[in-house]
Amino acid sequence: MTALTIVGAVLPTVTANAASLDANATVTTAGSGCPLGTSTIIPDAAAVATGGARALVPAGVQQQDPDAVKSPVLAKIAAMDPTWVQKVDCTITDIKHGPSHWVGAAPTAGRTSAASSGGTSYNWAGWELPYPEKGNKFHDVGMDWTVGPSGGTTESDVAESTWPGIGSGGGSYDTLIQAGADIERGKVASGIVPWYELFPQENEVVINSLPVTSAATEYLVNVEYDSSKNTAYFVVCVGSKCANLSQKLSGTSIAQQAEFIRERNTHPGPLYYPLATSATETFKNTGGSSTDGKYSYGFVPGASTSPTADMWKITMVSCKNRTMVTPGNPNTSGTFSLTVQDSGDREHC
Repeated sequence: MTALTIVGAVLPTVTANAASLDANATVTTAGSGCPLGTSTIIPDAAAVATGGARALVPAGVQQQDPDAVKSPVLAKIAAMDPTWVQKVDCTITDIKHGPSHWVGAAPTAGRTSAASSGGTSYNWAGWELPYPEKGNKFHDVGMDWTVGPSGGTTESDVAESTWPGIGSGGGSYDTLIQAGADIERGKVASGIVPWYELFPQENEVVINSLPVTSAATEYLVNVEYDSSKNTAYFVVCVGSKCANLSQKLSGTSIAQQAEFIRERNTHPGPLYYPLATSATETFKNTGGSSTDGKYSYGFVPGASTSPTADMWKITMVSCKNRTMVTPGNPNTSGTFSLTVQDSGDREHC
């Protein structure tokens, strides 16, 4: 038996491996503005220095998905010895990061045939890892990338997001568990803003305890799902400052797809915003691990010239069917670029 430390109490917990987040971290209730049931997790620096990525993975996730400890994003975070946020404060916004808005019916190409045929979307560009074997789930995904700076469009009110996630967001039965960065420039707010979200459970939640920046900024994000506790875990780093938090799902998640996405934000209607930057963005260390081992860190599907059929390519288009963002093919370390061909317009489809 080891102890999970919570402010005001010590609760016993069983861990399958002493080198886990549960074995070393302090857990407190999150601060002001955060959704009910959100906790701040403060990893022990010495344990992380010794255990590396393993010390940042909850024991339940390790039990369900042993390959989660291979996350290159968590390994990079552990190696940089970050400053951990001691209490996460939040603001819930009016932004929702929901499912892809497919052009026509959602395609199936890329799940059973050549990934290059993929699909087109009005709001997403990137890659999806679909369908572990039936009944199995994704438990860990991550990526790191440089966000911004904002610029390259003449529009005065623009917004876009970049994020990794688990689940489709098709309903409370398949919650989309995601975290990333917004780039905003307009009437309400400006800057690069860190956030997380459980869709459709809640709107975007801004992590106020991390800095809002204006210059190009490195983000490292890892998202995990412990299906035995029905709890999501997020590590979001802005430069060398990191927030580690968890929140229980009110629904559940089938968790049979993982995404690495550049998204143009929408408001009800839907009203689509132009992209906030025309810069090419490069996602690094993208990948995930699943219960059945079909997807495993260290064995990222794809190669620079021939991605496997187990990946799904998503190209963003405008309402007038102009190509906006095209993803390049991932290499075997999970690196790919997203190139802007058209920043788009403020438009309804």
